[in-house]
Amino acid sequence: MQFIQNQMSLFVKAHDATASLLRSFVAHTTTNPLECLEFVLVSLISSTVAWYVVPTRLILVCAVVGVFAGARPEVWAGGKVVAAWIFRAVTYRIDVVKEGIQAAADSPDGTVVVVEVFENQRWWAGLGWIQHLLRTERSPWSDETGAIPRPHKDVYGLPPSATSIGSWIWQDPEWTLDFDWSPITVDQKEGWQYSDNRWHNCSAKMLAGSTTRRRMWTRRMKFVPGFGVSIVATALVKPKISERFEK
Repeated sequence: MQFIQNQMSLFVKAHDATASLLRSFVAHTTTNPLECLEFVLVSLISSTVAWYVVPTRLILVCAVVGVFAGARPEVWAGGKVVAAWIFRAVTYRIDVVKEGIQAAADSPDGTVVVVEVFENQRWWAGLGWIQHLLRTERSPWSDETGAIPRPHKDVYGLPPSATSIGSWIWQDPEWTLDFDWSPITVDQKEGWQYSDNRWHNCSAKMLAGSTTRRRMWTRRMKFVPGFGVSIVATALVKPKISERFEK
């Protein structure tokens, strides 16, 4: 009887989690349809590959073990934490790779990309300004919108290198503060822009209602094309034979 109750509780939790995820996905689809389409395509491809590569017996064993283990509250809680961590890590790596691929596609002959990372802090009574933010808001390091989390600038890695395509290197030795990133002036000493509890009403100075602040760090990275990419890029910019003889 206890087992049946645990399984029913697990089913209800799974149903609620799935319903919440679907509502979030539908809401996100209206604002970012391309990202949702990418997610669906990647999921389909990954599932298809896993189905043909991973033995069916192993999949069934994992499913059965998951049903029994999922009844334990500590396993359920740990699974949510691990899933959230994996999602953030994968999202970050995908964003970095996409930025690198896009920059390389725009200009494969040694393009320079400016990497922007925002440092976010909140003021707490007795603690002052620290990087401990609310769970419902942006992460301590993010993009300008605060929607995409970023790693700490000291551990921000370059996009992965491909020998045949090329590799990325840092053109600037260190990260530098940007004092001109916002139409609203920022503090000219430390680069902070202060705001209220909702990150609105920005100001260059700390006011009575200022409880959040952020500043932007930048660093340039350069794409060094491989031998194959250099040849292709050179060939693409050469005029056609007919064009050379028209003049």
